[in-house]
Amino acid sequence: MPRSDIVKLPEKIKAIFDTIPVMALATTDAEGTPNVVAVGSKRLVNDDTIWIIDAYLGKTLENIKTNGKIALAMWIPPEGYQIKGVGYYYTEGEIYDSGKDWVTDLWISKGKKVKKVKGILEVKISEVYSISGNYQEAGQRLL
Repeated sequence: MPRSDIVKLPEKIKAIFDTIPVMALATTDAEGTPNVVAVGSKRLVNDDTIWIIDAYLGKTLENIKTNGKIALAMWIPPEGYQIKGVGYYYTEGEIYDSGKDWVTDLWISKGKKVKKVKGILEVKISEVYSISGNYQEAGQRLL
C-alpha cells in the first residue's frame, strides 16, 4: 500500500488503544458476509501500524486472505473510534519473529499461559472514524 494511503493516529486515540484490554475486529468474506471477533493481544507498533496476534483466528484469517480489508472498533464510553485499514499476515520473517517475541514476553509477564502464535496480522491504518456517543461526532471521519 502506498504511504499516502496511511494515516497516523493522534495521541488521544493511541492512549485509548493502550488502555483497552479488548477491541472488535471486523472482516468480510468474498460475498460481503461480515465477521466480527474480539482481540486482546494487540500492539500499536507506531503511529500508523497495529499488530494483532493470531492464536485463534479462523474465518477472520480466511477473510483477510480474501480481501485484506479490516475494521477495528474500540471505546471507553462515551468516546469511541473505528479504525479501518489493510491487513497483512505473516507466519515467518522479521515481523512474525518480533511479534511472537513481544507477545510471549507479555503473556509471561502477566502470568498467562503462553499460547501458540500462528501468525501476526499487521494492520496499516487508512481511515479513522468517531463512534462516540454524541450527535456532533458520531460517524464522522476524523482521519
